[in-house]
Amino acid sequence: MVVNTSIIGNEIIRKYKMSLKEDSDLDLLLIGKTGNGKSSAGNSILRRQVFESGASMNSITTGVNFDFTEIDNRVIKVVDVRGVQETRETEAKSIALFIREMEHAVVANPRGYHAFLIVLRFGVRFTQEEVNTIKFLKAVFGETFVRDFCILVMTFGDFFEIECEGLSFKEWCERETGNFKELLSEFNQRIILLKNKIKDASVKIHQVLELLKLVDQLNDKRYNDENFKQARESQIKLQFNFELKTYARGR
Repeated sequence: MVVNTSIIGNEIIRKYKMSLKEDSDLDLLLIGKTGNGKSSAGNSILRRQVFESGASMNSITTGVNFDFTEIDNRVIKVVDVRGVQETRETEAKSIALFIREMEHAVVANPRGYHAFLIVLRFGVRFTQEEVNTIKFLKAVFGETFVRDFCILVMTFGDFFEIECEGLSFKEWCERETGNFKELLSEFNQRIILLKNKIKDASVKIHQVLELLKLVDQLNDKRYNDENFKQARESQIKLQFNFELKTYARGR
């Protein structure tokens, strides 16, 4: 199910709101940089191909997409949105568009989200750029957003056993240092490795159940429109700073 929020208006929001009001036990929102496999992660959770994904470094997701699955007697809603800092837009315009679409995704799901799944890609070095992305998300959603509502989802887990033979994912995480170690601490060690290409149905179910265990470790609160409104001041400051940088570069 797809809603193109680039042309969104009051009537579209109203219809979208009604569709997202459909009851679910867990509501999950996927967030990640373009190319990190965000939509593939969503498909892995749904255990079927729903969200369009590919190898392009340009974002394929252009609206707000969502679908449902049922596992362990729980109905799960998975929402996919545009990648962080979409590369086809100017930086300031991209940030404004991202904030607007996040607002639509939050407002249109009035019951709120249990968890935000922050998608990283296994095999790609965790750099200062990734650190800045997390800071950016905290400016958009609120300072305690990561601590209270986020889980790290690492995609392309199919390559883990090849590159880290004889090592468990937990051991690999414990050996990491620097920025990634600090990030894990901020997420309170809530991280999961997803195998996106796996065909074995039992493995697909197992990794979703492991994800649900992490979701259950979070508090019972949902992130909703009120939370997003509380972050408005930092959102305005974020947009102003990027507009200032864009203006300075253009002089």
